[in-house]
Amino acid sequence: MEVDLDNNTPQNFADIIDTMTPEIYANLKRAVELGKWETGQKLSQAQIAYSLQAIIAYEHKYVSSENHTAYIASPSCGKPASKT
Repeated sequence: MEVDLDNNTPQNFADIIDTMTPEIYANLKRAVELGKWETGQKLSQAQIAYSLQAIIAYEHKYVSSENHTAYIASPSCGKPASKT
C-alpha cells in the first residue's frame, strides 16, 4: 500500500489494525454479516475478504480468544461437553 507520507495515513495493514477503533471493527463485522455497508451498497467479494482479514487481525490483537468470531470452545481432555 503506497501512501503519501505527508498525509499521516496508515502505511500498511498492521498500521490499519493499530489505528482501527472498536466502532470501525463493529461496523466491519456488521457489514460482513449483512453483506452490505450501512448505506445499503453490497460488499464486493474483495471487500468481504479484506474486511474478514481486518476483523481477524483486530480480534487477534485486541479481543480475548473466547470472543473471537467463529470461536468454538473445545471440550477439556477430549471428552464431549456435558449438557446442562
